[in-house]
Amino acid sequence: MTNQEIKNQQRQTMKKCRRSLWLSLMVVLALSLVKLALVNRTVTWGRQLEQIETETKTIEADNDRLKLELNRQLGGLDKLEEKAVSLGYVTAPRYRYLSGSESVAQRLP
Repeated sequence: MTNQEIKNQQRQTMKKCRRSLWLSLMVVLALSLVKLALVNRTVTWGRQLEQIETETKTIEADNDRLKLELNRQLGGLDKLEEKAVSLGYVTAPRYRYLSGSESVAQRLP
């Protein structure tokens, strides 16, 4: 090989190395941006979850407070149940099943 051929081969090798370096840097940059976006989304979801949990605890506390207030006003759950029965509410619903062998219209007079 002549000196000129060696220099040409070295130039081509250097070009390939530069391309590989730039390509590697671009891939690293792209992956870093993707990771940054995913971390940002995760943090946002974490904050939203924290807000929902706080709201849930507040609602549960309000619900407990309202239950206590209702118990004080009505005199307890036993009296509340008695009042509900007197108003027509039932504790356990009664289910009636019709047999499939005979239609209801056939049994009517």
